[in-house]
Amino acid sequence: MKNSTSVESKISKDKNEGKILARKTIVPGKGVKAIEKINKILKMLFRSALIALILVATCTYIFFCPPILTATNGSFLLFPFPAGEEFKCDSINNIKRDDVYFQNKNGDKLNGWFFQNPAPDAPVVLFSHGNGGNIGHRVFLIKALMDAGASVFIYDYRQYGRSSGTKNLVGTIEDANAAFDYLTQTRHIPEQQIVLYGESIGGGPTCQLLATRGVRGVILDSTFTSLLAVGKKKVNYFKLYPDFFTPIPAFDNRAAISAKHPPLLIIHGQKDDLIPPSEAQENFDAASEPKMLVLLPKSTHNSKAEDFALYVESLRQFLAGLEPGAGHVGSPKPGIKLGQAITG
Repeated sequence: MKNSTSVESKISKDKNEGKILARKTIVPGKGVKAIEKINKILKMLFRSALIALILVATCTYIFFCPPILTATNGSFLLFPFPAGEEFKCDSINNIKRDDVYFQNKNGDKLNGWFFQNPAPDAPVVLFSHGNGGNIGHRVFLIKALMDAGASVFIYDYRQYGRSSGTKNLVGTIEDANAAFDYLTQTRHIPEQQIVLYGESIGGGPTCQLLATRGVRGVILDSTFTSLLAVGKKKVNYFKLYPDFFTPIPAFDNRAAISAKHPPLLIIHGQKDDLIPPSEAQENFDAASEPKMLVLLPKSTHNSKAEDFALYVESLRQFLAGLEPGAGHVGSPKPGIKLGQAITG
């Protein structure tokens, strides 16, 4: 009897221990709980990283969209040089430069050079240069225009050369207007005697002037159809933006010359690898009459040395064919090859 009780007690004890052991095996231990916590943390970090990535991508897309980028930081397109050795050139073709200063509406003091052609009725070219250097780096182009029979007024945008102020893309338009007003109000040159000349990015402010001033003619040299269009050709990232994301300023030269305008000359180097010559062809195709296209076969964006004779002759033909006082109604004299594309 005693042995039987002892056996039953042992069996009962074994069962109880089995239950305790079973309970221990089905209840998660500290290691399992730690793994679950790590998984939760990893999921939370992944969600946070995904949200952060979306926010960064969205902010980047917004910040670098053309209207915001150009309005807030358009100065990244401008590369001004202070006055240097190139300013020692005080005469061209034995005509002494008139070193002048005038103000823009911001109160900045702008510097320009005026070269007076001896002929009183000679066209006066208002030269808006490209985004690099200063007026002293354009002596070659000034000489070509003077050889072609024009007076030349070339000026520096704010912060370029000896001009004061801080570079600003929108400011180039204000500076171009100030230069135009200097010619008409200070030097009393009639609007109808002025020919606008826009080199590269200078085509932007030139076409802005074209829309509001009654000038004798306009020359676009190595410029683009619009800031957004050339941006999409040069920077793949810009292709992510639809066309209504217009830069500020838009510098939509193609739209400006598709409207009514005085005689137009478009010049472009066929070896230009900065602004492709296809931009010139597109501008020419979109422009209303009267118009003329000259493609310089050996010229790059910054050098016309190998095509200098063709360049000067094209300028001479164009300027000689402009009727004085034509303004926006401008009709070229007989013989000028407007409406045609000319190559070397």
